[in-house]
Amino acid sequence: MVYYGDQKNSMFKTFQHAPGRTKHRFQYYTTSEECALPGTSFPGISVFRSFDEKPLSWSGEGSAGEGTLIDWMNRESVPHFFDLDDHY
Repeated sequence: MVYYGDQKNSMFKTFQHAPGRTKHRFQYYTTSEECALPGTSFPGISVFRSFDEKPLSWSGEGSAGEGTLIDWMNRESVPHFFDLDDHY
């Protein structure tokens, strides 16, 4: 998860409260607008998934608030079922 933009607004506060409240683990990063990929809205939050060519972006759709972000994160994350190793 990456937050792009000013860290003095309600979206950043929502982003700050997300860790530990989702079903799956995420790594969290913040950066300025200059580091964002083309097409990213500001302020905005993106999730990068290893199997996608480009990140998915969340810009606060739905009702404002942390619950909406967490719901989106849970929907867009990929569940971790088991670890693959040489024993299979």
